[in-house]
Amino acid sequence: MRLLVYPGQKLGNQTRKSLSWLTLSLVSLLSFFGILINSAGLQAQAYSCNCQSAQYTKIEVLYTGNSGVSINTFRDAGKTQALQTYSNVQFGQVLVVDATGQYNGMLATDTYLEIVSGGCTTNCPVTAIPTDCGDNNVGQVYGQFRLVFSSDQSLNSCSICDIGTPWTFGGDVVPDDCNELGTLSPTDLAIITGGTEKMRITKNGLVGIGTSNPTHTLDVNGDVRIQNVQKDNSLNKILVEDANGVVKYRDASSMDVSSTNELITGASLTGNNLNITDAGGTHSVNLSSLNNPGTDDQQLLFIGTTLTIEDGNTVVLSSLIDDADADPTNEWNTGATLTGTDLNITDNGGTITVDLSSLNNSGTDDQNLTGATLTGSNLQIDIENGNSATVDLSSLEESADIAQVASDLQNHVTADGDLSSTNELNTGVTYGGTNLSVTDAGGTLTADLSSLEESADIAQVANDLQNHVTADGDLSSTNELLTGANLTGTDLNITDAGGTITVDLSSLNNSGTDDQNLTGATLTGSNLQIDIENGNSATVDLSALEESADIAQVASDLQNHVTADGDLSSTNELNTSVTYTGTNLNVTDAGGTLTADLSSLEESADIAQVANDLQNHVTADGDLSSTNELNTSATLTGTDLNITDAGGTITVDLSSLNNSGTDDQNLTGATTGSNLQIDIENGNSATVICRLWKNLLTSPRSPATCKTTSPQTAT
Repeated sequence: MRLLVYPGQKLGNQTRKSLSWLTLSLVSLLSFFGILINSAGLQAQAYSCNCQSAQYTKIEVLYTGNSGVSINTFRDAGKTQALQTYSNVQFGQVLVVDATGQYNGMLATDTYLEIVSGGCTTNCPVTAIPTDCGDNNVGQVYGQFRLVFSSDQSLNSCSICDIGTPWTFGGDVVPDDCNELGTLSPTDLAIITGGTEKMRITKNGLVGIGTSNPTHTLDVNGDVRIQNVQKDNSLNKILVEDANGVVKYRDASSMDVSSTNELITGASLTGNNLNITDAGGTHSVNLSSLNNPGTDDQQLLFIGTTLTIEDGNTVVLSSLIDDADADPTNEWNTGATLTGTDLNITDNGGTITVDLSSLNNSGTDDQNLTGATLTGSNLQIDIENGNSATVDLSSLEESADIAQVASDLQNHVTADGDLSSTNELNTGVTYGGTNLSVTDAGGTLTADLSSLEESADIAQVANDLQNHVTADGDLSSTNELLTGANLTGTDLNITDAGGTITVDLSSLNNSGTDDQNLTGATLTGSNLQIDIENGNSATVDLSALEESADIAQVASDLQNHVTADGDLSSTNELNTSVTYTGTNLNVTDAGGTLTADLSSLEESADIAQVANDLQNHVTADGDLSSTNELNTSATLTGTDLNITDAGGTITVDLSSLNNSGTDDQNLTGATTGSNLQIDIENGNSATVICRLWKNLLTSPRSPATCKTTSPQTAT
């Protein structure tokens, strides 16, 4: 391509406004397309820089060598008249060489620049730049330097903006006031590669990419990719495209952006009715036939020689008859009594006694806690005929924390010294725009959190979602249907593409089972007593966890320090900097740097996952119906639960809910934090709430206080 320009000329205000978005990046774009800029045949502006004394007073030079060097400047080749020194100079950096205030305010006929790099100490490369008024050399290149500005004692100045210099291959680094490129005549600016136009800026400020006739401020004919955009969850407008491809915005609240409104949203059990809900409504299944409100008692009926059991079979006993007299009554039982645990049965042959002591309590659900032992920090609780449960109480052990606080206190006693309790406190935290500002007596430090802003990512995902809502079109009509239903214990698990919803059917399990509740836990002194329904209690000695004396000693040491703290510095504990690196917020004072991980505010991975899930759904889903994935019926046949949707009927066998259990139960677990929760199989948990005061900056803690939640409210 050949681009014709008038180098160094200013663009008009209207043209500058039209090109404002392109000004800072066009050089890189031209370099990417490999554009040949040819200024042949153009008339450059005449050199007209005034200079009214023998030498310059100040020059500015553009460095085009390797980055990271040091540069020394001198008025003489012998390097005895030093001017400025620069460290860690980077490629493209402009250096100001100024004699103001020294050497009569004048540079010499030549000014010398020494490049110090690679361990050079003597004979380092030196470049001489003529700095005589008569040289008219602004814009000239001297080794790795280009003279871009000069001025004299009368404040006459000249820069490369004032002379005619063409743009060059690889791009130029130019001052801000002359970095404009374009046409002065009212004609379009076209950019071509390979003989074909790729981009055009029209004379009235419209920009076209992939089109030579743009009709909008930015008109793109082709794919558009936007990266690293910011998000703002408070906004509710998303970008959409009309039939002509013009991008507009739409209020998100006017659209269906839900990916779950066709999934099962709830399942509950009310009495004997199982209620399953999705966007199509709620279906109820009557499970009353599974409820076994009665006992396991059955009636035996004996008629003649036939023995029948209720809801069971019949046995004919006529073959057992071997009676030798004509009296039909002398073989009947005439009495039955229970004395203690002895059952006495009397007939004409006398009385027979049966010892029933082994049956005592056999038909109940009562069990005893058989013991509780504390080994180290492990509390083991034992139950009759069941598994033991062990609780790790190490989280309640605080000697290491106390030792660390005592050490930190001693370090503070050594380093702290004024009498003010407030001059090191933060006095304000504000968040404006994307800046987090923290203020204390030392002033205000600001951290830029703009990298956490991702509203554009969310807008893009919302746009993709709207496109899918508008044109849902994969070939699958089943990927949102129920895919499975099973019964685990008393939990009914129903699965579709949205995941698995579980319904607790335990209330249908026979009311005469062996479930028991922990009824309470109390702390008396250091003894924890745990109670179980209809069983023996167990007591645990927690005295090994009591550390109030250590805490009282630390509090006393702290009070002594508060009384004696007294240096004269009001700043040695102030924050000295606040920076934000990656996702870490770093706050520094005389004690060092503390870092807070703010990565939880960063949501690009979640957005990427949502976008990926959306793409997977776009690929796999394929009809426009909002109802063909809803449940259409649910029925119970015998012990089979049948759930039907457009994909057919799935059957769940609920027969395991017909109870046949024993009265043995296991303790299923115990968890600690500041509370001790003890769990039992198929029963309510009991929680012991212990508040152990840890605030060492107040008076010594009072003894630990604990209370027990009732079984009805235990969690």
